[in-house]
Amino acid sequence: MEQILQVVWDIDERTLKEYEEKLANRDPTQYIYYDPENGGIKAISNLSNELNYPFITVSEDDVNNIIKSNKPIFEYKVIFSPDAKEFVLVHITEEEDVLESINDIIYQYPFKIDISMPLEIDPNNDITAVQDYQDTCWKFFINPKLASGLQKRKLYFDNTHELYITASNDPNILYKTLRVPLKDLITNYSYVLPFDDLDYNETKISIYSRKLFSRYQYIKTKI
Repeated sequence: MEQILQVVWDIDERTLKEYEEKLANRDPTQYIYYDPENGGIKAISNLSNELNYPFITVSEDDVNNIIKSNKPIFEYKVIFSPDAKEFVLVHITEEEDVLESINDIIYQYPFKIDISMPLEIDPNNDITAVQDYQDTCWKFFINPKLASGLQKRKLYFDNTHELYITASNDPNILYKTLRVPLKDLITNYSYVLPFDDLDYNETKISIYSRKLFSRYQYIKTKI
């Protein structure tokens, strides 16, 4: 009888040790799957690539805070934070604070003339629009680090970034709209559009757009 009890104790001790090791070594990362169209939460799991939805990673504490808040899950969503330059989980009451930097419906690109050869793009800019008179085309560049991060996730905001070409410093006089496919820009780190008569005529313009990110620049390569 004593021998049998000893065997049972050995098995229980080993099982307990294995369980403790699993607890110590398990990955605490949680995956929040969201709808790319509106940011709504689809699922929360400790497994990646479980669903055919984009996801962000959060800690167990973040998930526990949601559970303890007693707020329904549909009040949480994933949005893109222009300042953090990544997708974040927020409660609907926090969304306005996160997006405070893009509250303006229209944002004017800071402008400068740069005729240096070769043209140097400021790596701190998120998006740079270049009116290139040597190659007679518009060139758009995205910060490579930002693009690499965004490639890992689908965007749920509009897939086309619209730039409004207006009279100089006057958004009320619209000349045309340039449409830049975000997927192409993010994948290739650049995008090109040909000049038209307005560009060839060297009309003085300004660029306005919705502010998706933090830092923009409009460069003209001719005085």
